[in-house]
Amino acid sequence: MKFHSLLLLQVFNGVTSLKKLQTQSQSGTESFIYTHSQSLDDMYSALNNVVQDEMQADFQASPFPFFALEADEATDAGNISIYIRYLSSLGEVTS
Repeated sequence: MKFHSLLLLQVFNGVTSLKKLQTQSQSGTESFIYTHSQSLDDMYSALNNVVQDEMQADFQASPFPFFALEADEATDAGNISIYIRYLSSLGEVTS
């Protein structure tokens, strides 16, 4: 139930990419369909967009336009992780 509540909160906050997963049951309650593998990708993308938008807004509001970028590739899994650190609008180091 916690995950369902998190999804409803994100829809309420304006995450439009989650709306395509949202359904209405016969009893009128809202639920989400996330049984297909594409649904997981859609949820991951929606959450990624929220984090990215918040970081971008915070970085643009910062009087300190400095950042550090680090990329790390896991050769056994073929994944790449990207770490970004910057000074927030409050002057704090943020990752």
